[in-house]
Amino acid sequence: MNEQLERLKEIAEWHESKADDLRCLDESHAIGQYEYHTFQAKKYWYRYGWLLGEIETMKEFGEEMILLPGRALR
Repeated sequence: MNEQLERLKEIAEWHESKADDLRCLDESHAIGQYEYHTFQAKKYWYRYGWLLGEIETMKEFGEEMILLPGRALR
């Protein structure tokens, strides 16, 4: 899972970098690309945070917990 975390972080940072490069351009295609890369960065940071939370929850509660979407059962 740590490899997944690292990969999600790399992708999010890459999209942030592309968005930063496009921020200063006033061309119409640059504005659309900026919005796209900003959205993608937010999406990958969300996935990163979700996975990190799952890892921390599993460390806290161990194997006896069953994970369901939106619920944690013991």
